[in-house]
Amino acid sequence: YPLSMNTKQVLEIFVEQGVVDRSAVDDIVQEVFSSIRVVKAFSREEYEQRRFEEQSLENVETALKAAKVQYERHLYPGTQHGFNNDTTPRYDRAAAALAWQRTVDFLNKNLRSG
Repeated sequence: YPLSMNTKQVLEIFVEQGVVDRSAVDDIVQEVFSSIRVVKAFSREEYEQRRFEEQSLENVETALKAAKVQYERHLYPGTQHGFNNDTTPRYDRAAAALAWQRTVDFLNKNLRSG
């Protein structure tokens, strides 16, 4: 065979001669591309998580505004989801205390009858 043949040409010759099964090659190629997508997704995990959180917050705010719900939004930099759960490593005592105080203040301001 000429040395200038590309992989596709070699593959076609092997398939024609019955050396390899086309479906087996297609399966391998699909598996390789799927693996590449998984690796790529893992390398972008932090970015995708941040993007998801930002979009989720935007969706919640849009829904609250549309329903004319009175609310306050506070972010706690450096914390993770569940930072108020003291049974996990994500627990952040200072942020949890601040969040709880803000919750109580909000409820007292908006639910107490004057």
